[in-house]
Formats: sequence, C-alpha cells, structure tokens
Amino acid sequence: MKIITTVVLLIVTLLVVPVFSYFFATPLGELEWTALNSLITLCIIFISYSFVVGELSGNNSQVDKLWSLIPLAYAWVVAYYGQWNPRLVLMAIMVSLWGLRLTYNFSRHGAYTLKFWTGREDYRCEILRKKKEFQPRRKWSLFNLFFISGYQNVLILLFTLPTIIALQFADSPLGIIDYIAAGLMLFFIVFETIADQQQWEYQSNKWGLIGKKAPLDADSKRGFLNKGLWALSRHPNYFA
Repeated sequence: MKIITTVVLLIVTLLVVPVFSYFFATPLGELEWTALNSLITLCIIFISYSFVVGELSGNNSQVDKLWSLIPLAYAWVVAYYGQWNPRLVLMAIMVSLWGLRLTYNFSRHGAYTLKFWTGREDYRCEILRKKKEFQPRRKWSLFNLFFISGYQNVLILLFTLPTIIALQFADSPLGIIDYIAAGLMLFFIVFETIADQQQWEYQSNKWGLIGKKAPLDADSKRGFLNKGLWALSRHPNYFA
C-alpha cells in the first residue's frame, strides 16, 4: 500500500501538476519557452551528472550535494532572460540566500570534499542497496537513474518554475505583495539558520561527550534537542 501511495504521488507531481498548469494557466510566450528550454537542458545535464558520478563512485548522494545549488543557477538564468528585471533579480537573491544557508549547513556535515564525488552519503542509500528489492545490481542502477537522479532533479526544476511565471509578467512593477513575500522569505531563512545553529551546537556537544566517553548531561541523554526553536516545533526547518 505504501509503495502504491508513493507511485501515485510521483505521477501526480511529475505529470498531473505540469499538464494541468500547461492547459489552464496563461500560455507561455516565445521568451518564456526559450528560458524554460534552457532550464530543461540544464536539468538533463544535472540528471546525467548525478547518475554517472553516483554509479562510478558508489556514492549516490550526488543530488544532495546539488540540491541547494541548482535553484540558484535556474533563478539567475531566468533573471538573465528577463534582462535583470527587478522582480526576477529579487527572486534570484532570495533563492541565493536560501541556497547559501542550506549549502553551508550541509557542508558542516561533511557533504563536500576536494574529491567532489566523495563526501558524506545519505545513510538510507546503504540500507536500501542491501534490500532484496534492489538485487541484482541493475535494479539499484535503475532506481538511481529514475528516482534518486531523475525524479529529484525534476522536482527541483518544478519548484523553481515560478520564476518562469514572473518572467511572463515581467512588465508589471514591483508592488507591496512582492515586498511582503520577500520579507517573509527572509524571515524564514533566518528562522532556519537559527534552527540549524541550535541543532549543530547540541549535536556537537552530545557527540563530543560520547567521543571522549565522558558522562552525558541531561540534555545529551535525552538524545534530541527540545530547547530554543526546537521547543516550539519538532521540525522547525520543515515549518519554515
């Protein structure tokens, strides 16, 4: 049942939503199609890179390394096609702040190394690779191609497509809604940054004590953080 639910969700996000938007939204013009084709070309390049490097290196977290960086590329490409329209530049700046914050936090966990194909791999990959559903090896390769590399990269493309809509209506001047949206996004980026730091400090202290085989304090014994923003929500970053 869980597998069926997942398959249905994938079909909806990759097929139904784009098709619905295509037929019921305002048709794209020549400029928007040109920009969209550029993004699709980049997406195919990112899919190919993630798959090939993941297969050759055995580290299938290549998309994770790019997750916070690809939207920056997409946003600035669209801003270029919009001849640096103020709204598109504002969107690109907001996306860049979001991406830099996420990239920095991910880097603290050992995601990036000089050998770009190495680094920390999502622990779930090793667990899944050992499951009988992914044996023989070619089944895992197909899963890597269509889900890890393919689906996730297409998902990144989909959630950055509002930039194409902004390009479509680039003639409309910045208004109060734009400033409110930018202010809210900036607020939640700061919110996430604070949550990241609180979790980093907590986990660093806990694992530092464990590494030194020192007695754990009450907070560390609990195993999870329940102070600061984490007292308000079990997943403050998801909330933001």
